[in-house]
Amino acid sequence: MKKIGIVTLIFLVSLACKKAKGPADVKSAQQNNSLDSATLMSATINGESWKTDSAFSYRVNTSTNDTTTTNLMVSATNYSGAAPTTIVIHVSGYTGVNEYRIDPPENNATYYANNRRFYATSGWFNVLKDSANIITGTFSFNADTIVVTKGSFSLVAP
Repeated sequence: MKKIGIVTLIFLVSLACKKAKGPADVKSAQQNNSLDSATLMSATINGESWKTDSAFSYRVNTSTNDTTTTNLMVSATNYSGAAPTTIVIHVSGYTGVNEYRIDPPENNATYYANNRRFYATSGWFNVLKDSANIITGTFSFNADTIVVTKGSFSLVAP
């Protein structure tokens, strides 16, 4: 009877020490990880549909001359084609819901494809909603020979 109790105890201890599958449980920059499925960015690029496989956005505060400015940075990549394509948008002086004109170097958009960079010289990034965790809106820009239209986004922003 004593042997059965010891074997049962060892078995229960080994179950309690079992390693969990998947990545380590670490704190995320996003307070609500269930929002990750809300991430979406799509557009029409030179007449072809484009949709992101992954998108990341960040609000970054910078301080100069006793003034704090918020910058919004967005990076979205589509991995489904022959080579990955990426849209990167940077808004300097981000204030929330507003239309931001693409006006390099302050506000800029870049499209990357086939190891080439296409830098936007005109366009806009329109934020329609900015809650604590989700930013939604539309965008459009011209980058050299690339025309990006009908852009829309729903991004998780920590």
